[in-house]
Amino acid sequence: SLGDFLGGISAVLAILVTYCIFISQQRLSYKIGLNSNFSEMLRTLKEIGVSNRDQVNNSKAAILKHFTHINNEKTNELDPDYLAKAYHFFFERHISHEPGIMHFLQYFAQVFKRITDDKELKTIQEKNEYIHLLAAQMTEEELFIVFFSYLSGDRVVNELDFSEYSFFEYLKTNIRFLDDKKVCLFPQTKFVFICQKPNLNDTDSGETEYDNEQIYETIDRIKKEELNAASTI
Repeated sequence: SLGDFLGGISAVLAILVTYCIFISQQRLSYKIGLNSNFSEMLRTLKEIGVSNRDQVNNSKAAILKHFTHINNEKTNELDPDYLAKAYHFFFERHISHEPGIMHFLQYFAQVFKRITDDKELKTIQEKNEYIHLLAAQMTEEELFIVFFSYLSGDRVVNELDFSEYSFFEYLKTNIRFLDDKKVCLFPQTKFVFICQKPNLNDTDSGETEYDNEQIYETIDRIKKEELNAASTI
């Protein structure tokens, strides 16, 4: 009868509504737990950053000094393979031997993957909300160190996929050459800070030959070291 049919439809609708409410409650409960966990991880990351702020700031200054005199005319002459080796050399010299910075990078990677690997966050937009919060609570120097670590191929940061997120949106590299690199690496990101002119200020204050040399000199030295090593075999 019509009454039985309508009654059946009503029962099915009631079951569907109850199920939707249950799913919504489960998702809300999960989001509350995620937010609490994420906030705690951000707090810990902040504490690690504060305790190692001098190391991070000094490493950024040392790296920027290395690129001070680079200009657009010579950029095209740089061998990409040796440029990558030069990045790696400076990472090894100014970052990898600093336990505080490496601790920061390792914990940062955990926080980043906590969001990007979360199966309950279904869309990039949902994940980007958390990624933006992560970037916003980091200092300018910390953001730079993460970027340079990625550029140098460090295994901790290099395995992270930044391509779909706007994590580096507010990255300041201070030098046009590195700005060109970030645009090349992350073409989807709408960067807020882009250098319009090369930075030609001489900030050289190093005490050793390695700390004084510029990027071109690093590449030339690496080539010579490889030739010398090959000739002794």
